[in-house]
Amino acid sequence: MTRSSLTALICDHHLDPRLRKRKSWLKNAFGVCDVYVDPSRGEHFQAKNEEVDYQALSQAKLSQLKQYDLIYISGAKIVLSFFIQFVILRYIYKVNLVYEIPDLPLRSHSKFRNSINSVLFYIIVKILFKRVVITSKAFLRKLPSTLDYFECENLPSPSSLASPIVIKKAKERKLTISFVGVIRYLSQMELLIEFASLHDHIKVKFHGGPDETVNKLKALHDKYGAKGDVEFFGKFETSELAKIYSDTDFIYSVYDSKQDNVKLALPNKLYESIIYSVPLIVSTDTFLHERVLDENNGFGVDSQSYEQFEKDMFDGIGKKYQFNYDKLKYQVISQESLFLKWLNNKSEAK
Repeated sequence: MTRSSLTALICDHHLDPRLRKRKSWLKNAFGVCDVYVDPSRGEHFQAKNEEVDYQALSQAKLSQLKQYDLIYISGAKIVLSFFIQFVILRYIYKVNLVYEIPDLPLRSHSKFRNSINSVLFYIIVKILFKRVVITSKAFLRKLPSTLDYFECENLPSPSSLASPIVIKKAKERKLTISFVGVIRYLSQMELLIEFASLHDHIKVKFHGGPDETVNKLKALHDKYGAKGDVEFFGKFETSELAKIYSDTDFIYSVYDSKQDNVKLALPNKLYESIIYSVPLIVSTDTFLHERVLDENNGFGVDSQSYEQFEKDMFDGIGKKYQFNYDKLKYQVISQESLFLKWLNNKSEAK
């Protein structure tokens, strides 16, 4: 591939910060990166005053896609809905297809259903792709071993690394625990709301959307008589992260560990915690918990039982943590060049 290569990025929702980064890398490297999304999904990812420089997913016809030298694909839904087109693009038109896996389609509590989905996903990925980007090394446990993988964790942007941020806490305020991001796992958010309702010295803040989920959280708060100091701030901009982190003592990243995807995924909160020197609270029995223990930048709690959750919370809150900023800084600065070197070095044989 050369700088004149035509590239496209296809996703089934508005570009989130991770994919906006990928788009920027591809455009900088190859000059052109057209974007196809479903504009009806993921509107909470849109930044304020964001320019509409994408095409609707419905415009991604085979006649249009075959012109590209490289198509960068994200998300399981895209793979399923475009399966036939991707087979034709790869095997007939010899288009270089690169697939990024941000999450595995394994969100069911049913082991049988997850087993079926896992086998189907394994087969589909093996048929369609030679090049795969993974955001968590643990995903390899569910993927074909013969593919060419690049581990591209969801690191912060270089602009966030101007200098390590030292958080200054007011001595007399309550201990503040904040959730920051897309709100999905209501049962685990309820654990935190219940914790706040029972302990007056705890303050909880929820930053993120979508709006309909925030309304459900407010209803959960009402379920406990609206007791506890709990605030809901809704959607936020990436530029507000430093301010949000400056007013919190712990970041809450507890998801449903019964789901295989949650067990294996690696959210970007691991790195935001290090940048802003704020300890992370995560679900035990997950790959994220393994990494948090390695970094010593947070602790794990049970994501199912409130009784055990509460015990884990008080145990973790009382400990001291560390943040390896220099190590993270190197990873962030080198990630784009390593990604593009991998992308250029082993172009799919035509």
